[in-house]
Amino acid sequence: MKRILKWIGIIIGGIILLLLIIGLTIFMNGKSKLGGSFDVGHSLGTIAADSSQLVRGEYLAHIVSRCTGCHSDQFEGIILIDDAAFGVIPAPNLTSGKGGIGGHYQDADWERAIRHGVGMDDRVLVGMPSEFFTVYGDKDLKSLIAFLKTLPAVENELPQRELGPMAYLLIGTGMYEPPAITLDHEAVHDSAPEAAVDAAYGEYLVNLVACGECHGATLHGPEFTGPPPGPDLSPEGNLGEWTEDDFVLTLRSGTTPDGRILDSEIMPWPRMSRMSDLELKAIWRYLQHI
Repeated sequence: MKRILKWIGIIIGGIILLLLIIGLTIFMNGKSKLGGSFDVGHSLGTIAADSSQLVRGEYLAHIVSRCTGCHSDQFEGIILIDDAAFGVIPAPNLTSGKGGIGGHYQDADWERAIRHGVGMDDRVLVGMPSEFFTVYGDKDLKSLIAFLKTLPAVENELPQRELGPMAYLLIGTGMYEPPAITLDHEAVHDSAPEAAVDAAYGEYLVNLVACGECHGATLHGPEFTGPPPGPDLSPEGNLGEWTEDDFVLTLRSGTTPDGRILDSEIMPWPRMSRMSDLELKAIWRYLQHI
């Protein structure tokens, strides 16, 4: 009996040791992924803003890409995650006030952060949705950056990012990979499609709005279970029986054709309601081609 118990103990101990080794390997792999060097190979050049660019940039920041969703209403930044397992992950203060990056970032730094998910000193930005923003055309991106450079200074010092063990494990297993790691940094879109009611411009807008964050990379619904519930946006899914007018009216009113009221905390229809008919119809055209 003692011999049997001894062997059971050895087997259990071996399994625990093996799991610890696997976990440590994954953890270290996650750390190493964040230590890469990135050659983005593109430059917007000097950004000299005029009034029309600033108006366009403000529209992109507030309505289309909704930078305030993570960086707060005055772009002063907030702590997105503060958890023992996942760590502390802030969305930085974008202004030039105390604690902000606005006073340090050059034009090229803004481009690297937005389009490539790479911060200063080749730092991988965790949580920055550059997988969508990488399609930004030069003209629009210049307008966005020009606007961000004019933000009123707000003093808000946030703690430095400090990832926890679970975050490293997710990155190490590939369950979550920051965009900087997976993007083709040479495939930069230097021009955007012409603004028109067609699928090409709709696809461009779908990326700038980052619809894929909730509705999945292919817009056929999220690849995960649990909130936020992003339904299938293809003709095979929830929108299959809708018309273009139904789609536009839903985003204008927050009420679906069957009378369901959209939760504005999950589906940001109030800001999308401020998009033009051309933009909403272009998005609809693209959704019909998924």
